[in-house]
Amino acid sequence: MHDSYRHATNRRLVPALFALLALACGKPNPDGPHLLILTIDTLRQDALGAFGSHTARTPHLDRLAAEGSTLANAQTAAPTTLPSHATMFTGYYPATHGARHNGRPLAQSHVTLAELLRERGYDTAAFVASMVLHRSYGLDQGFDEYDDAWSGTGSATVGLHGQLERRASAVTESFASWYSARGNRDDAWFAWVHYYDPHAPYEPVTPFAGSEKSAYAAEVSDCDRSFGSIRAMLERSGDWENTIVIVLSDHGEGLGEHSESEHGLHVYETTIAIPWIVKVPAAIGPAETIVPWPVETVDLVPTVLQWLAPRHEQNFAGRSFRSLLAGEAGDDERPLYAESYYGAYGYDWAPLHALRIGDWKLVSGVYDELFSLQDSPPETLDRAGTDAAERNRLARRLDVVRRTWKETAPDQGTDSPSLDAAQRSALEALGYVTAKSSGNRETRPDTRAVYPAHELIMAGRAHFLAGDLGSAASKFQRALSIDPDNVDALVRLADCYRLQGEPAREESVTVRILELDPAHAASWSNLGLLVEKKLDLDRAYECYENAIAADSNFFHAYANRANLRIVKKDLAGAEADYRAALALNDAYAEAHLGLARVAHARGDWAEVVRELRVTIRLNPEDRRAVDWLRAIEEAHARGEIDITGA
Repeated sequence: MHDSYRHATNRRLVPALFALLALACGKPNPDGPHLLILTIDTLRQDALGAFGSHTARTPHLDRLAAEGSTLANAQTAAPTTLPSHATMFTGYYPATHGARHNGRPLAQSHVTLAELLRERGYDTAAFVASMVLHRSYGLDQGFDEYDDAWSGTGSATVGLHGQLERRASAVTESFASWYSARGNRDDAWFAWVHYYDPHAPYEPVTPFAGSEKSAYAAEVSDCDRSFGSIRAMLERSGDWENTIVIVLSDHGEGLGEHSESEHGLHVYETTIAIPWIVKVPAAIGPAETIVPWPVETVDLVPTVLQWLAPRHEQNFAGRSFRSLLAGEAGDDERPLYAESYYGAYGYDWAPLHALRIGDWKLVSGVYDELFSLQDSPPETLDRAGTDAAERNRLARRLDVVRRTWKETAPDQGTDSPSLDAAQRSALEALGYVTAKSSGNRETRPDTRAVYPAHELIMAGRAHFLAGDLGSAASKFQRALSIDPDNVDALVRLADCYRLQGEPAREESVTVRILELDPAHAASWSNLGLLVEKKLDLDRAYECYENAIAADSNFFHAYANRANLRIVKKDLAGAEADYRAALALNDAYAEAHLGLARVAHARGDWAEVVRELRVTIRLNPEDRRAVDWLRAIEEAHARGEIDITGA
């Protein structure tokens, strides 16, 4: 156990009655109740014993459920991490907050739960486990401390349990350090703790037997054990009884159901039904053990504010479920909404929208599916053709729900900068498709109809990372047989051909990419390299120009154009391009090597050495720079050149 657990100091338990009176007066409340929100990424509803699993090893979460309330009919708004968390912490659906896909940040204009509680005197801290929730994506708003473990790092190519994600035990240690550092302070705090372990790849600490499902369950057990450590810490300090504890998932996991290995594209119950547990201090009131009424993640903010800031007035999309915890009846016919824009942003497929009312569920895309959740197994018998009246009823309600957002949404814009290379690399290392679809298809295919292409792309990506280029290319080709205009698959196939040394095939695929997406900067840059090797320098220069015009932040294109400018003896232009590349990525070793070439052409040996040393510091494996620097130093030692001042 981490030392900070043992050193957590005992605190005086302030009577909750005074805390609630202070809140009712609308004043900052330094005494509590405290708030702990734990989100467990990729946690299926049926992965906990409290929600019916007979094999789960989750004693701490099951104990919490037995002492508190389980929301047995809870649903997320989106089956991806960032959109789901943005909904939780703003109280609005993705269509309103704008973070509809991983990598699309929450705009600073939005107001988060952390901001609202900090205004009321709460200390706020967040401890997140994945690069997907890095502060650059906007969820740090309102947190005094946002521990994402990656701030200030320049590399996105480290191991999965390094900078891109960290285990629940490491997140818990970060929380423990913050909590212990508070010492004897009695003022109220809000902490958000995020665990990512159940997300693929499944690499549990807990021993497991064989299958991926067993590995997934073992990672859930790892999270349970870490939560138990947090509980023990709060119990020792005396804060546990005066803390609202909320545990929920952002989305589930397919685990092969509906042919979905993981999550993100479908909106079936496997990935949008979530476990949700709430424990409130006794002073807030009694709570039902099981709440059967429909609730959504959009309800989190209005519920918390009804407890902690009852005078706050804001027209949230969600509704408070405080009355449901108190035993009042809910609305069994409340519509529950979910969406997936993963396929839309990644592949230019039609987005999916789901609406559930009671036991009826509509999944709408290019075509509609209608399910009765009473059927067994669920969501396997499409009733859209046989129950047209129900399909039409839900379709009308879905239309009303979506139009309501536009009528009531606050005037808050959404920033949507393109991902830089480091962000794209980091998200792809975690298994996400980050390609920005062209949006140029005349007719978008339905995600469900072409979904197998996604599984093939993910399998091909795994082969590619393992160095098996032949198998990777085969998977991408099979994906293209399902979805011939899939730009992401074409880009990956071109990468295979490049590394296999097949320039003719690479060029053919790259030209096809640009036919489908004339604004694909990387492909323009790659085409430039291909034609430059054929000594068509004017066409190569035009390709680099097109790449920069398509994406002014694509630093590789500046460096490629700079290399060509050196060939053309345009040293000033080359230097300007290398420096433009470095302005976009100051850790880009290739640009420093280019500046060394410019200095060499000018006869400035000291500057050559300075730039080579920077190149080697950034990329010690670059044999070109290492060998060139050694040769220069040897020539200097022989008195052939002067590098004084380098």
